[in-house]
Amino acid sequence: MGGENTTAACGDGIDNDCNGFRDCADFSCSRSTTVTVCRDASATDAPTDTGASTDTGAAAADVPRD
Repeated sequence: MGGENTTAACGDGIDNDCNGFRDCADFSCSRSTTVTVCRDASATDAPTDTGASTDTGAAAADVPRD
């Protein structure tokens, strides 16, 4: 099983390390400092965790009914 941590492997459209993520969606590619094809944010479809929460803290039980 090959790795997915080179510019060539991270730009070939194949899940080289068989972990379910292809190319820039694979953290081995998108977080690598040496892989050049994943440097553009639009080149990845990996989820981005900004740390921001959309949770308002109100549970369904806390919301008054009409």
